Amino acid sequence: ENEASLGVLHDLLMELDSMDV
Repeated sequence: ENEASLGVLHDLLMELDSMDV
């Protein structure tokens, strides 16, 4: 099931947005 992977990727994208170096 890809739902789990998509969830992880989404979390990573959110973290990257917060970092906004």
